[in-house]
Amino acid sequence: MTSPPSSQGVRHAPIHPPRCRRRRRGTRRHARLGGLGPARLGGHRRVRRPALKVQQAAGTSAAAIQSAVDAFRAELGDLNPNEPGSFGSGRREINWDGVPDALAAPNLLPADFFNVNSPRGAVLSTRTGRFQVSANAGIGPIEFDNLAAGNSAQFAAFSPQRLFTQLGSTTTEVDFFVPGSTTPATTHGFGAVFTDVDRPGSTIEYYDIDGQLLGAFDIPVSPGRQTLSFLGVSFPSAVLASVRITSGKVSPQLSERAGPDTVAMDDFVYGEPIA
Repeated sequence: MTSPPSSQGVRHAPIHPPRCRRRRRGTRRHARLGGLGPARLGGHRRVRRPALKVQQAAGTSAAAIQSAVDAFRAELGDLNPNEPGSFGSGRREINWDGVPDALAAPNLLPADFFNVNSPRGAVLSTRTGRFQVSANAGIGPIEFDNLAAGNSAQFAAFSPQRLFTQLGSTTTEVDFFVPGSTTPATTHGFGAVFTDVDRPGSTIEYYDIDGQLLGAFDIPVSPGRQTLSFLGVSFPSAVLASVRITSGKVSPQLSERAGPDTVAMDDFVYGEPIA
């Protein structure tokens, strides 16, 4: 289902910031509401910016989350072409399906592919520095069966047929830049599709240009195999500079028999990066 606009959201537990902005900004500060201590309301935490909007959904098919994804897209504006420079408004999307076979499994995806090769203003980082996009059918094992046998029985694509994951970690950080440049940028919002979120613990954390936490939100849970979940948060102005995504409890390199809740990702949807 799709949630109504929400003012809930910030988590107060210590959170390490995305590394590629930590050097520029120093230590992140955590958002608080007046004298209130840590609090958790529903599936989100308190947030210091009350005008944010949340779209979320989960279910057993793409149709179960489609309306939430479309509502989030509408909030951000029209889809812009994958070209350098900022269009000033609208949105960008990454669905992974246009990644060349040479940069898909079993090979690694460059962290800056979506700012250099296909300029959309998004640069990835993770502790290990390794990312992978799943292979297409007929080219290699699909949906990360190359990483662990049986992953394709757990995962499903929202926009067939490629999926995305980080390797050797459960966190991916995304920093926004003016597409095709090294100029840091901000945006109005960010959302992502996840597959096989069986248990609580997968999250997206939202940070401003000063490294301050704007909100931390749980990904909706949908137990079972080949399920899909979506979370998108938008802001009234372009205050979002980076996000930190936690997906699952163990990397897709390990089968679910080896640990709880492996999660992969599909579409990223975010506002046009502007400087």
